[in-house]
Amino acid sequence: MARGRNSTGPAPDLPVIAYGANRQIGVQNLDDPILTDPVSMLFAQTTTLYDPESILRDLDYATSMKKPGADERRTQFLELIATIAPRIGQVDHIRFLGPSIDADPGKLTGVQFHNSFGWVHFSEMSLGQQTTIAWAVDLAWRLVRLYPTSENPLAEPAIVLVDEIDLHLHPKWQRDLRGYLTQHFPATQFIATAHSPLMAQASLDANLVVFQEEDRHIAILNDADRLLDWRLDQVVTALFGLPSARPPNIQAMFDERDQLLNVRARTPAEEARLTELKGKIAGLSAPTPGVDEAAMDIIRRAAARLGGASA
Repeated sequence: MARGRNSTGPAPDLPVIAYGANRQIGVQNLDDPILTDPVSMLFAQTTTLYDPESILRDLDYATSMKKPGADERRTQFLELIATIAPRIGQVDHIRFLGPSIDADPGKLTGVQFHNSFGWVHFSEMSLGQQTTIAWAVDLAWRLVRLYPTSENPLAEPAIVLVDEIDLHLHPKWQRDLRGYLTQHFPATQFIATAHSPLMAQASLDANLVVFQEEDRHIAILNDADRLLDWRLDQVVTALFGLPSARPPNIQAMFDERDQLLNVRARTPAEEARLTELKGKIAGLSAPTPGVDEAAMDIIRRAAARLGGASA
């Protein structure tokens, strides 16, 4: 049994909440009994989330009715959304508008969000913002239901499984997402999969596990070698198995140059080709520093001397 630090009633079992990769936003489904089992969704063809707009409207209505604690809960959800969706940024960029009584098609209704394009409806936001807001609000709503007597349900303990947490996210959001989740769900243990080097880089200090395909099975590397100061190109090559962080055609030039530098006695044609490659590489927008090429020359000359001494 696990007891949350904010709980005032009996301690429930530590909840496990799972989100599959095929997450879909539900519509007016807060009373759908199928959604009460949060683990089975991980293996379903689709993971249906609670309707975030319905949740926000319910919270706003409870606040307007001055129900105890409603205003604090509403603010908590709005702060979560404003943080996890960077283009919104602040609570007053979310507003609630009543229904259109006269059915005016041009009248703004429901929940509106303000971003760099002005006030927009939830469905008009980018897919990355929609899905991220939806599952974060879904998680918060589940914690509210799991810990109904807690002063702060979002700070209660839970285990949350998220498959492909980086879906549809802008690279900056991928890097920042872990910090946002930790801020709003401090007692939640997130176990997430991702194909994002950015998210891996942001989690180098965490319990990072690498899955690799070996001999037609998946190998799990719990102790993957990594350094906390790895650059993104190092993450891409060391953890994700790419042979290079450069584009394939550019890497081919570097490989050919290095091969020619290792030739002890180059022919005139090889010398001309090496000069050509050096010129192309020097003209790249982000060329390799000259010190790298100098180091290759030093290694080549040292190898030649060692070879001559051992002959």
